This record gives sequence, C-alpha cells and structure tokens, in this order.
Amino acid sequence: MINREGEKAKRPEPHGTATPDLRTSPSFIPKLVSVFAALIGCFVLLGWTFEVDVLKRILPGLVAMNPTTALAFIAAGLALWLLRTAAVDPRSRRVAQVLAFIVALVGLIKLVGILSGWDVGVDRLLFSEKLELETATTGIPNRMAPNTALNFFLLGCAMLFLDRRTRRGYWPTQYLMLIAGAASLLPVIGYAYGVKSFYGISSYIPMALHTALTF
Repeated sequence: MINREGEKAKRPEPHGTATPDLRTSPSFIPKLVSVFAALIGCFVLLGWTFEVDVLKRILPGLVAMNPTTALAFIAAGLALWLLRTAAVDPRSRRVAQVLAFIVALVGLIKLVGILSGWDVGVDRLLFSEKLELETATTGIPNRMAPNTALNFFLLGCAMLFLDRRTRRGYWPTQYLMLIAGAASLLPVIGYAYGVKSFYGISSYIPMALHTALTF
C-alpha cells in the first residue's frame, strides 16, 4: 500500500513478533515506573536510618520492607531507566545489565538459602541489629520473604532477556513479568481482604504491603 505522501506503508508485524522495546512505549510509563521503584527504595532506607516507622511499614503492625529489598528496588529502577537509553548509549545497556544481574542474583541467593537451609545473610547486609528488633512487632526477625526473592529473580531475568526471543517468536520477558505480576497481585489482595495465606508462605515472614505494590 502507498500512503498519501507516496511512501510505502509498513505492514503490521504478526502476533508475537513485535519487540518489547521500551523506547516504543509511551515515554512517561518507563520513566514513572523506574522513578517510583527507586524512590520507594530510597524512602524505605531513610526510614530505617532515621527510624521513621511509616516509611518502613506504611501502617503500624505491618511487616517492614527489608533494607536489601529496598536496595534491590533502587537497582531495578536504575536498570529500567538505563534500558530506555541503551540504543543511544551502549554503556547504559552494560550498566543496566549489571544492575539487572545483581537484582536477579539477590533473589536467587535468598531462594537457594531458603530451599537449602544455608542462609548467607544477603538480607542482613544493612541494619542487622534493627532487623532483629523487628521480632517485637511481627513476631519474627525481618528477612526477605520467599515470594519477594522469587520476584526479584524473575524481574532481574526479565530485564536481562528483554531483547531475547525464542525460535517461535515468543518473548521470555513477557512470561517472566506475568508470573511476577501474579505473585505480587496476590499479596495485595490478601492485605485488602485480610487473608494472610495470600501474602505469607508457611512460617516465613510475609511480603510487605509496599513491596507488593512496588512490584
């Protein structure tokens, strides 16, 4: 087909072949998401530093976001921001991939620790003494929840595989984010309706409310 200007019109790509390019999405969405995640992480770290309870846990009695979780959100937000400029500056892509790898690694280390019983303490890197004192509020020392660790692993891998596609034309990133989205929506519903089994796994510490909302 020829359009009015005499240029050849582009045919729409078949379903499942369009690249999930951040640069083609509405510009404010990736910016908003990346800034939101990074700011949440910064506010939580400020809450732990200056003992501002509302920044750590939103509401009294709720689980506080783990400081390592906050750091991972900051890294994820920066990675997402840099991925938008990767086509213009190749260095941005490399830095974004390093940050995404760190996010995935943090989640993987915690998951392996939970499954094997050998915990290296990746979620006790900051404010270790204050984390133990959280037992008085929640009945358990503050740690990264299993579903939080899983989501960071999925999120980091999704950003690492952003431009990868299978032979059949499917994008692994879309499925990774779909799983992470479902794993985050369930705790939000659980908090809304008071169903603890939705946001907590067995006897482990549950995912914090603002952790689920940020995911």
